[in-house]
Order: sequence, then structure tokens, then C-alpha cells
Amino acid sequence: MSKVAALGWGTLVYLGVGLLLAIYPPFVTDKPLGRVCFITAAVCLWLLYV
Repeated sequence: MSKVAALGWGTLVYLGVGLLLAIYPPFVTDKPLGRVCFITAAVCLWLLYV
């Protein structure tokens, strides 16, 4: 797998986990983890762009 493909999959995973944590707040008490996932996904997207 190339670096770009691995980065793309990583972005999808982190974005998915971040969205799940953002959509289901009653079940999740760890809000900072969702923010970390979104920030990591944003960094991955930026690395794909660069």
C-alpha cells in the first residue's frame, strides 16, 4: 500500500471515529477524544494536500 493510500485510510478512520463520538454524546463521556480524532483527520487531509 502506498503512503497516500495509507494516509487516506487513516483519515477515513479518524474522521469516522470523530463523527461517531460527535453524533452520540449521551453514550460518550470522553469528548476530548472526539476532538483529537477530528484534529488528526485534519492533519492527515493536510498531508494529503501537501
